[in-house]
Amino acid sequence: MRQSLLELIKCPNCGSEKFFAEEKKSDKSELREGSVKCRECSESFSVKKGILDLLINPSEEIVKEQKGWTQDESANVNSKEFILSLPRPADKEHKEWWQEQADNYEMVLKRLALRGNETVLDVGAGRTWSTRDFAKKGCRAVGIDILREKFVGLECADYYLGGSVFFERVLADMNALPFKAKSFDVVFSTATLHHSSNLNECFGEISRVLKKNGKVVLVNEPTRGVLESKEFKHELVELGVNEHKYSLPEWLSAMKRNGFEVEVMMPRSVERMMETGKVKGDKKYKVFLGKIASFFWRIPGGKFLLKRMHIAGQLLVGLGVVIIGRKVRG
Repeated sequence: MRQSLLELIKCPNCGSEKFFAEEKKSDKSELREGSVKCRECSESFSVKKGILDLLINPSEEIVKEQKGWTQDESANVNSKEFILSLPRPADKEHKEWWQEQADNYEMVLKRLALRGNETVLDVGAGRTWSTRDFAKKGCRAVGIDILREKFVGLECADYYLGGSVFFERVLADMNALPFKAKSFDVVFSTATLHHSSNLNECFGEISRVLKKNGKVVLVNEPTRGVLESKEFKHELVELGVNEHKYSLPEWLSAMKRNGFEVEVMMPRSVERMMETGKVKGDKKYKVFLGKIASFFWRIPGGKFLLKRMHIAGQLLVGLGVVIIGRKVRG
């Protein structure tokens, strides 16, 4: 943690914006061990391995989720080499799934056209590979998550930090962001916000910390089609991870209610399926409809038509959503 982070945060206990840092151990780059103390309520927040802990009194839901992720074997068998390869690992076990995530991420990153002078908040940064990318572009980047542990949480940042690459890491609740109002130009999130049980509250906080005309970017969030049940069956749910599959109207309603002008983009991963005909889905009817769509995609005029109809596809069967919202009020 660097001293400059104090310019962005607010006390999660009393709301004050006045702090001072107490150092125990530092390196050439940052304060590694110590604490940050609120000048108003005197609450002290620990800094360990450069990570500032502003996650005070976490809810039972958050505690269960933390335990669930640390118990998930698939998330904990990773290596330094795997972390450094994200978002495009080369090993067969992870390559296919991550390709879809990376395709959509890179598409939206290109669309953002960052200049490098933006202040970016990465919500649900997890292993922090995306936070690293923002820092590499010259942005002032802050990654938050509820997970600290290496291979699933913010401690992965130590693999990326060094040289000209630096970004802040903060343990925090996305439904109660410990940052000053109008502090960020961009709030970014990949496959994270669906873990919130209250989208309206979550987008309310995102809107609060964004500057006017700032952007919120959602990548790879699951959506529920009209043909699907609201119940989200996933092995992580059994471990305590909070999973939701909101419909596209629910996503858009929460965003618009909190002052966002919204653009829904066709995911690059869906375009790739249409181009190759290699259609996947968790239900047989999704695969069937996908193969029909892929056939029409490859005939003259089909691509143009289906691109214009992709929101109808989202509503019908649910696809990984990619949305850019611009804050126009609030």
